[in-house]
Amino acid sequence: TGEPWVNKCDHKIDTPYFIGRLAMAAAECAEKCPMATYQDNAQVCHACPVVGCETCAGEGGGCEACLIFHMRSSSSPEGQCLFLYGALFAAAALFGGCFLLLGLLRFCCLGLTSARSPGVLKEVLAHRRRAKVHEYSLPGNPFYGYDDTNVRRQNVSGVGPMLYFGYVSFLTLLSFVLLLLLLVGIALPEFSKGDDGVVPLPQTLPKKDLGLAKTVHAVVLYVLGLIVVAQWMYSQDMRVKGDVEDEPHLRNYALVAEGFPKSARSPHEVKAFFESILGFELEGVSIAYDHSEELAFIEDRIARIVEKADTHLGVYPTELSGVEGHVGDSQDGYVLDCLMCSGYTFIVFSREEDREFCMRRFAEIDRQVRQGAKFEDVGDDSDNEESQSLLLKTAPGRARVARPGGGVGGPSRAVLFRGKFPIRVGHAPEPCGIQWRNFVVRRGLKVVRVAVTLLGALLFVLVVGAVMFAPAVLYEMSFANLDKPDVEQFWLAQTEKGVVAGSAAIGNRVLIYLLQRAMA
Repeated sequence: TGEPWVNKCDHKIDTPYFIGRLAMAAAECAEKCPMATYQDNAQVCHACPVVGCETCAGEGGGCEACLIFHMRSSSSPEGQCLFLYGALFAAAALFGGCFLLLGLLRFCCLGLTSARSPGVLKEVLAHRRRAKVHEYSLPGNPFYGYDDTNVRRQNVSGVGPMLYFGYVSFLTLLSFVLLLLLLVGIALPEFSKGDDGVVPLPQTLPKKDLGLAKTVHAVVLYVLGLIVVAQWMYSQDMRVKGDVEDEPHLRNYALVAEGFPKSARSPHEVKAFFESILGFELEGVSIAYDHSEELAFIEDRIARIVEKADTHLGVYPTELSGVEGHVGDSQDGYVLDCLMCSGYTFIVFSREEDREFCMRRFAEIDRQVRQGAKFEDVGDDSDNEESQSLLLKTAPGRARVARPGGGVGGPSRAVLFRGKFPIRVGHAPEPCGIQWRNFVVRRGLKVVRVAVTLLGALLFVLVVGAVMFAPAVLYEMSFANLDKPDVEQFWLAQTEKGVVAGSAAIGNRVLIYLLQRAMA
């Protein structure tokens, strides 16, 4: 029929014809074609003309069944397979857009309306009239001058803003460098074409040297990018180093001590213990209580205290505050007395020299504890003070008891808290980085919470990937098998790819947020 030399079992024919392909095609002919393909009369598998089709009816018969999570747009042979998850994603995107639009409209409408409580505006204006004007740029003032302060170079609120501005400057510089070099790479072929190019330019580059010029351009591009990145890393490192060495920090005047029993709830007792060992007065002591079960209660009481202080200082009158008489105020003391010590305490010094002396002193005590007596592990019985008269607590949930005759050269009971608990000290973080709600007596609960969240996130990723994203990959593979897809198939494939990519990005942020909440 026309061309008798064409092999019907080989759907790709080259000229001149190679007879060896006949055996190859016969060996590849299978009893059942793979998914998204169909057989012809010679049992050769061809790509289905409908993208995303699982069971194909043939070249002119359309699709009998689409992939999982895909649905036929119509029963006609021209019907395409549509991604059902794309409709869910579009609905979620539409809801998010409407939510943001309503929030913007609410903000604009509230800006046009009058104040609900004119008394608040009256008190604000009165407080502004009472406020005194200060010139903070004069020497001796604790604040920075507004016009003379450069937050990009001065440590006003920590090293974070400085590093952020450095990062923004790095991105800007890198973008300009890459843009300039890419434009040079695009213009290189034009210099070799001369007047025949799209843009008439003098032919300064011979055509035989064009390949060498492109190689040199690629090398220069990568080298300059590496230099810019290295310079940014060096500048960020120098900023951090200068901040640590030159700027004063609150962490330089504080230490964190661990090893206290759950019953150590008195700051005065803890302060007296450290002062008896160090021989000088401390600036203050702050115990990290285990208030994880009473977190809402503690936050509510702190908010009440702050608001009471504001009304007492005259920031606004009492009738405008939300502080009301609480019937359970008399019971707050009982709740606070039930809060146990998590085993950690922050101690504050008035001088850095006192902090260094404390570290050296307790390092010596810890060395005496490790080298003095021979110990054996016993169970956790920190609630019974009488049974712990010979115990040396070394870690949460574990304690050690001295063997008979093994106490020679051990530490004195005077350097142990309550005569039996050895205390270790270490460097304290910045106060703004302390998460007080993370200090708990049973620290294993946090590990279990993080593990359960991680396993749940892993299960969620596997289910979503197997049920939703895997069909999208098969859809893309069936689209790639087509030699000449039409415009509708092209845009459906690109839309499905964009939906999957957007879902992966959003899901990644959601999983990171959940893990952060679990670790908080």
